[in-house]
Amino acid sequence: MEPYLIFVLFVLFFFHRNNSYGILITLIVFASLRYNTGWDYANYEMMTKERTSYVYATETYSVPWKLLFSFCYEKGWSHLAIIIPNILTYFFVYIALHLIYKENIDKKERMCEALVVYAFWPFFYLSSFSTIRQSLAIGIILLIFACLYNKKILYAILLQVISFYIHPSSIIGIILFPLFLIPFEIKYKHIVIALILSAFTLLSLSKLIEYINIDALGEYCEIYLNQKDSFGSKLSYLLMLIFLYFSYMWKYADTQEIKLFYTIIIVAFGVEFIIYKLGFSSVITRIVSYFSIILVLEFYNSSRNIGGIHTTYVLTLLLISLFIVYLYLMDTPMAKSLSSSPYVPYTFIWDK
Repeated sequence: MEPYLIFVLFVLFFFHRNNSYGILITLIVFASLRYNTGWDYANYEMMTKERTSYVYATETYSVPWKLLFSFCYEKGWSHLAIIIPNILTYFFVYIALHLIYKENIDKKERMCEALVVYAFWPFFYLSSFSTIRQSLAIGIILLIFACLYNKKILYAILLQVISFYIHPSSIIGIILFPLFLIPFEIKYKHIVIALILSAFTLLSLSKLIEYINIDALGEYCEIYLNQKDSFGSKLSYLLMLIFLYFSYMWKYADTQEIKLFYTIIIVAFGVEFIIYKLGFSSVITRIVSYFSIILVLEFYNSSRNIGGIHTTYVLTLLLISLFIVYLYLMDTPMAKSLSSSPYVPYTFIWDK
């Protein structure tokens, strides 16, 4: 746990100094120095070291990953297969924040706040250690969001295509396009309709999974589809609090822009709450992350209407507490039984 506490201190130091570059470098360095930390690490190492696994990877994965695995395999630099996607993920997030806040007079402060949320909310930065491909795709989706926000439609379309080849699940990002391109007045009934449709879709999906021939999919897919997050039932209460908080703050949003941001957050965390409470596969929660990532933009900003600087301290403390509690729970025997390579203990590359 000690390396994570050092990580927290570095992030807080740069946050206090309003230094977003420092936070970005901390994210990159901490992710790059890890060894066998995160669920996908062992797989990526195998695919760039062992011939059989390498052949399987080049036959299975999309072009960007084939190129990466081939380069790392031929050079004998397996760790680069971990470092490169992580660096790209954090750069996409950083560029997205830069585009969104470029007109703000308090740009430095806003970017630092967003990066702190990204660092400490369990399913953003920590997830990039494990769901490497999908986390990169989520970073690209945030950049698509920024492009649409700035009316850079062609860039957004190109990025959507790229994100699909990074991870096919990112196709769901298409939902963002009509939200920005079709002018309409957002009302609370739209949120209710979206939640009802999402719940119906989830129920339909769960029924579909019941009828899938699991034997044909293989043992690995069966485990994958039925995997549950032991922390999810506890996290669901926090998700509901976020849902209620932004639902309340929605009516105080003074622009349609902010209402759209709040709407995406409300629906995303409402859907995630439903997923956990109904006991669906934890894999589905990853799809929601394409939209819940918007939380990094509004977590601190929303508090400016109710508490200003004092609320900022409280929110930061809550985020740090959540981060540490999550890591503590991931270090329990039950959590370790779900993964061959969990987040903790964190191992440095020179200790392998």
